[in-house]
Amino acid sequence: MKEAIILLFSIFKTVSLGDKKCTGVTFGNRYAELSVLKEGINRIRDLVYNQNDHTIYFTYNLISRPPSSSAGYVTVGNREAGVIDGIKNARTIAVDQTNNVVYIGGSDGIYTLNDKKVPVKLPGVNDNIVCLFFKDILYYTNHRRQTFKYENDGVLLPELHESVVDSFVIDNDDNILFTHNRTLFRVKVGTRAINIHEHYDVDFLTTDTNGNAFVGSNDGVYVYNKYKFNLQKVSDLRTLTDMTFNKINEPIYAVADKIIQLNFKPIACTEN
Repeated sequence: MKEAIILLFSIFKTVSLGDKKCTGVTFGNRYAELSVLKEGINRIRDLVYNQNDHTIYFTYNLISRPPSSSAGYVTVGNREAGVIDGIKNARTIAVDQTNNVVYIGGSDGIYTLNDKKVPVKLPGVNDNIVCLFFKDILYYTNHRRQTFKYENDGVLLPELHESVVDSFVIDNDDNILFTHNRTLFRVKVGTRAINIHEHYDVDFLTTDTNGNAFVGSNDGVYVYNKYKFNLQKVSDLRTLTDMTFNKINEPIYAVADKIIQLNFKPIACTEN
């Protein structure tokens, strides 16, 4: 009888392991499982994680005539979600992690959020804002595709003075990666020598917690290698509209109508 029980347990264990399927993905040679944080959002545009309150801020399209966009948020811990009212055509978001300031760009300027998530308009900028980025100071791109530093009511960024910019980021080595018509370009801060990275149709640009620059394209996600001056593929994830990273550098991305977090695991999954 004892031998029969042991045999039955062995058969059950073998069947269970044999049926095991890996449902996660690999990102940067690390295995991660997927967690849906929010779904049912129409055309998510911008995605930024605030490390101070573990809240994801995003912009999305409203179903309206004429077409318009708004901003929302979801808190990772309790999944509390809400809409940020009072910004016309909110389109782009940046966070000053050090000072816990959230910036949102709309069609009539740049706003910050107070502690009740109520927008307060910044003085000096009344442009239609299409891209925001924060690295030590706030940078922005207007609808004429001109890029400025937010100081003294706006100073043109000299490295991009003659460039048409749709989106941009600045990495931890002062490389400016920017796009125009989904083509990727790069220029070093303090120079005017612009390089082109051909063969990539760019969907988004972002930086991780350590300031590394990532590029989302139609065939996967790449990281910029500042030593080899090229892009290296880190994931086959595609059709993403944006990506951000939480405090422990786990990717959070938008795809279709969902916001999904990757949870890294210490051991890779192996199917039997």
